[in-house]
Amino acid sequence: MRLLARLLLLWAPGGVRARAAGEMSADLNALVVEKLSAASAECLATYREAAFEAGRRAAGRLQSRLGLARTFKDCELAWRLVTKFSGMSFYVEKENARSVFVHTKCPVLEAGGPETCRNFCRPFVEGLTAGFSPDFGVEVLEEARGARPCRKALLLERPDDD
Repeated sequence: MRLLARLLLLWAPGGVRARAAGEMSADLNALVVEKLSAASAECLATYREAAFEAGRRAAGRLQSRLGLARTFKDCELAWRLVTKFSGMSFYVEKENARSVFVHTKCPVLEAGGPETCRNFCRPFVEGLTAGFSPDFGVEVLEEARGARPCRKALLLERPDDD
């Protein structure tokens, strides 16, 4: 194994680097949520605001670097990219005015459980979506439970109750 570690110092395949970065990111967010939950509700709310803003910034980077427009189709593409780059496995079910993302494997859930999903992933995706259009919405169809990842929908129109 030491030889493998030394070889990875010289050259590491992109998939190995991406998986390591995703796992480190998931672990960091899980630890932050855990510590802030113990500190106070106000700290956790501030963290959720930061996750939302990180999502908005990611939307801007994806738009400028990849030439994505502020359309529903490109917002869905951004969701797909972020989901894939996060190390998640998923499939998308197309419905009338929404795209349902069914996660089958989620490193965020594996690292920190449902609390990390609620306090990091959801606000991040809401920020990503808002970065494309304030008219688009996010709906959590099934919360993450135990080892089962969530199901979220990207909505063409934001629900009135938000």
